[in-house]
Amino acid sequence: MLADATAAAAVTFLLTACADRVDKSARLLESDSWCDRSKAVKALGDSGDERAIEHLVRALEDPNWRVRRQAVRSLASFKAKGVTDRLIEGLADDAWQVRREAVWALSGAADPRVPETLILALRDRNRRVRSEVARALARTGQRDAVDALADALADWHAGQAIASALEGLGWRPDSDEQQVHLWVATQQGEALRANWRLAKAVLLEDISSDNSLKVENALKALICIGNTEVLGELVDALTRTDSRSLAETFAYSRQSRLREAAIRWAGDRNLKLARRSAVRPAVWASWDVPASRPRP
Repeated sequence: MLADATAAAAVTFLLTACADRVDKSARLLESDSWCDRSKAVKALGDSGDERAIEHLVRALEDPNWRVRRQAVRSLASFKAKGVTDRLIEGLADDAWQVRREAVWALSGAADPRVPETLILALRDRNRRVRSEVARALARTGQRDAVDALADALADWHAGQAIASALEGLGWRPDSDEQQVHLWVATQQGEALRANWRLAKAVLLEDISSDNSLKVENALKALICIGNTEVLGELVDALTRTDSRSLAETFAYSRQSRLREAAIRWAGDRNLKLARRSAVRPAVWASWDVPASRPRP
C-alpha cells in the first residue's frame, strides 16, 4: 500500500510539474522579446504535454518568423489529431524559412494527404523550399511523387536536389525531354554537347514555355553550354521577357553579345541592373570545363 501511494504521489508531482512548465512557457509567449518567445515555444514542444499544442498553434501567428519556425518544429513532435492541418498551413507562411520547416515536419507525418500536399509545394517560389520538398518526396517513395519530381526537373535552382531525389528512387528518363533535363540538372556538359541537336531542340522548346522556371532553366543551360548557334534565339528570348533577373543573368554571363542585349533591355525600361547573384550563376561555356576539374 505504501509503495502504491508513493508511486501515485510521484505521478501527481510529475503531472503538476509538467502543467506548471506549460503554463510558465505559455506566459512567456507574451514577452516583447522574440528570443524569449522562441525559447518558450521550444520548451512547450519539449514538454511533451498535449496541452501545449494550443499555445504552439497560437505561436504560428507570431510576428517574428523565427518564432513561427520554432512553433512548426515543436508541433512536429506531437501526433495529436489536427497537428498535421497546422503544419500544412505552415506551407503558406510568408517566410520561406517557415515553409521549409513545414516541409521537413510534414515529411515525417503519417497522413495520406502529405504526398499530394508536398507535390503542390514543388511550385513554391523559393528554391530552398523546392529543394527540401524534393528530399521530402523522395522519402515517401510513392509513384505519384516520382512523376511529379520528373515533371519539376527543369528547375535551375532546385534541379540538382530533384535529380538526386529521383536517383534515390531508382528513376530513369523515359523521354528525350527528361533526358536533357537530367543532363542539365546534373551539369553534364559533355553529354549535352555530344547530343547537341537533341539538347538544342528540347531547350529551345522550353524557352517558349509558359512555365517561368522551365524558361529560366533552358536559357541558363544554353548559356553554360555556350554554343554560338543559339545566340540569336537567346537575345530574342530576352526581348520577350520582363524578367529583370534574367536580364542580369545575360549581363554577367561573360558573353559580349548577351551583355549588350541586357544593357539595351535595361535602357529601354529605364532600369539599373543589380550586381551578379552568387546563387548558381550562368557563365558562358562554363560547362566546357572537363568534369575532372572544378567549375570556375
